[in-house]
Amino acid sequence: MPTEHRILSFDPGFDRLGWAIGTRKRRTYQLEFCGCIQTSRSADILDRYNSLLKEVQKLITTYKPTEAALETLFFSKNVTSAMRVSEVRGILLSLLLQAEIPVQQYNPQQIKLAVAGNGAADKKAMQKMVLLQTKLGSQKVLDDTIDAIAVGMTHAIVLNIV
Repeated sequence: MPTEHRILSFDPGFDRLGWAIGTRKRRTYQLEFCGCIQTSRSADILDRYNSLLKEVQKLITTYKPTEAALETLFFSKNVTSAMRVSEVRGILLSLLLQAEIPVQQYNPQQIKLAVAGNGAADKKAMQKMVLLQTKLGSQKVLDDTIDAIAVGMTHAIVLNIV
């Protein structure tokens, strides 16, 4: 295992795909880069998937992660939306596995428990904890990016336990 774990984490979505690059050093998570890939709502869904695929390939090539973490699918009442998020997860998993990057997956409750200390924490509590634990301060950051950072933080915490 490398001494520095470079984690690429995702909050999967087809409208907006949150991502973060962070490292685990000496039991702490250090955010390096983060962002959100947005696709055009007017574009065909396959074009949107292709756009996400190309952007994620760039992230893998640019940042050379040693491992990856994804949030599992949270089922909602909107079946069409859930299916599309599931398809994006398939794209992400395929790209990561093809690049031979080990992948871990975490459900929303695990992420909330790891980051906020409460498996039922709300969005506001999660955002506050992520901003406190990173150098983002009061910067305006999209929820999808905050969620991706939280996934990376969760993975770093789990690595410390194992």
